[in-house]
Amino acid sequence: MESPRQVFTAACDSIASELSTCGFRYAKSGPHATKKLGDFTFQILFSSSFRNTAGELVKLWISGTVFSKRLKRWRADYPLLHGADYVAGGQLGNLTEETVFNDWNLADNDARNAVIANVNHSIANIALPYFAQFENLNTMIERVVITDVPSFTIDKVIDFLMCFSNAGTARMAAKNFLDRRPDLASNYRRDFARFAERGLDWRTPSGYASHLALASHLFEFGDVTEN
Repeated sequence: MESPRQVFTAACDSIASELSTCGFRYAKSGPHATKKLGDFTFQILFSSSFRNTAGELVKLWISGTVFSKRLKRWRADYPLLHGADYVAGGQLGNLTEETVFNDWNLADNDARNAVIANVNHSIANIALPYFAQFENLNTMIERVVITDVPSFTIDKVIDFLMCFSNAGTARMAAKNFLDRRPDLASNYRRDFARFAERGLDWRTPSGYASHLALASHLFEFGDVTEN
């Protein structure tokens, strides 16, 4: 009987082969498949469970993530920011409006090909369209200013816009986000005042309101709830 590692590795090889037809390059050391496009790198990451049992359970989890070396260089000028080259993305099921947790069991040899086909289908219909949003940078900028994008949190949106657009656009995204989330406005104003009084390094931001309050000072937005 094949070991869980052998089953998992063979499945990753098969999925990566399918991804290669879309321009992805496979690194078994990840294991992950990546594709570079302009300033962005798209990554499909394969992971599994330490609870795997031969013949019973061989988990496969897929993540789709967007990275950018340009964003990493930009963040390096702001020591209070975190995230390195991360732009957006995460677990496959979180890349859609209807958040679900996707996982697959590869243990059944008879069903394995069908399971892998389902994985390929899910990647093609979820991860690849998610990545495609970043192929048209101007359209993506316009979108994140006015609405939420799955697995693209507002603090990372602000970083993205400051790097790839400008402060005015980033400020508008922050304002629009708080307009959509009026429940966060009071916490935002509270932390905005505290950062002003105590300095930008008085605490590590926790939550959207606090992150936006810090960004409002760091990038000189002012209080985005005022106008």
